[in-house]
Amino acid sequence: MKKGACFWGIFFAGIFFSFIAGDLGARADNASEETILKSTALSLRQGKIKDALTLCAQISESSKPSAALTTLCGLALLDCGEFEKARRKFEAACQADPHCPEAKLGLGELEMSRLRWGEALPLLRQAQTTRLLLFRAVMTLSRCTQELGQRQEALSLLRQLQKKAGTLNGREVERLKQRIGYGEALSRLGRADILTLDHVAPKTQLSFTTHEGHILIPITLNGLQVKCHVDTGNEGALAVDQKTAAALKIEALAQTKTAGVEGESTAKIGLMDEVRIGDSLISHVPVNLVDSCLGGAAQANLGLSFLRRFNLSIDYRNKKIVFHRFPQSPDQPLVEAEAASVIPFCLRPLIIIRAKINGGPEIPCILDTGAGVPVLHVDYYFESLSKGAKPAAGPEGKKALPYVMQTLEFGGLTFRNIFAVILDLSPVFDTGSFYIPAIVGASVLQNSVVHIDFKNMKLIIKK
Repeated sequence: MKKGACFWGIFFAGIFFSFIAGDLGARADNASEETILKSTALSLRQGKIKDALTLCAQISESSKPSAALTTLCGLALLDCGEFEKARRKFEAACQADPHCPEAKLGLGELEMSRLRWGEALPLLRQAQTTRLLLFRAVMTLSRCTQELGQRQEALSLLRQLQKKAGTLNGREVERLKQRIGYGEALSRLGRADILTLDHVAPKTQLSFTTHEGHILIPITLNGLQVKCHVDTGNEGALAVDQKTAAALKIEALAQTKTAGVEGESTAKIGLMDEVRIGDSLISHVPVNLVDSCLGGAAQANLGLSFLRRFNLSIDYRNKKIVFHRFPQSPDQPLVEAEAASVIPFCLRPLIIIRAKINGGPEIPCILDTGAGVPVLHVDYYFESLSKGAKPAAGPEGKKALPYVMQTLEFGGLTFRNIFAVILDLSPVFDTGSFYIPAIVGASVLQNSVVHIDFKNMKLIIKK
């Protein structure tokens, strides 16, 4: 064989094998991304948010992941309260693929976290073509249409999803069953006006008492005055204990499941004709019928779905709470912010702010007037605060471990030597499909005046 022929043979063979190697490498990368994509979607569907984040951490920025995978990482961040990081992921996904349905879902959920139901609706409608997260897309659109008063459409969406039950996992089927039962219960009422603000005084001020740091106010339910717990850490609208429900002859229309640090429980759902708070009247309020409220210290519980229809001012020093009617102008502030700390927040599904513990990085925290002291999730404590130290007695089962935070910082405020407890909050996260590692309780705010401006999504604190 001539030397020239040999040279060209080797040359073309090198090109061929380089092409094959590159093609196999690209296929391997695609296979790897496809695996991560499916695994991340499955983790999100199962409510395993930390697993989804771990999978997303395997993705190299230089690999230029697909719009769908970028969005799934954004949804995992959103479920952890990392709103701005999530937004950047969704916007990057939309730039890569303007028609990506998962990105539309993420942007729609962001709008809902700021109570912008009208802005969320068209985005969520565009998300219905997703195959990766169909359950989440339909459930989110159903909730949005229900908030906008389109209850029949909300129920119709759920029934259509029920026909595809074969594609859902057991957790999703159970949640869908609960939502359909609740929707059908509301539908049987034959009314479109749920949680109707019949008459809201511009300003309703009440004195409150406390029980272990929890706010208790007098309200009237169907003419019966009761002691009520004000609880921003509860996503529902209203709950009453069984004794009060029996006295008011509240009919159970459906069942649902709720979760707390004590685990999961079943609650029956009914409807309260009238709720009076001072001079304000609210009609047709969905109510959970529970065994007890605040361990028997209250007969009723007002949760965030009710409270967010007002702006609130809580004066812990003088034990006064004010329910403000929303202002006519959307930009009108609740109070003047001079000499005060202004902290933006979002709802996911509760009030989420950002705080630093012991000088560490900012983390999302739930602001919960229903928690007497701050609560730290056990995993967060061991991963970020304990520095390898093992406590003498850990939170086994439902046992709480006492802990003193050196500092707690948010909104330019610093609180020192704050008593807290460490608990396993996994039951709450598993049911709610979110992961927020800490809860700021009422004891932190006990010497402050706290204004919760739901209209402008701002927390204003004056010490």
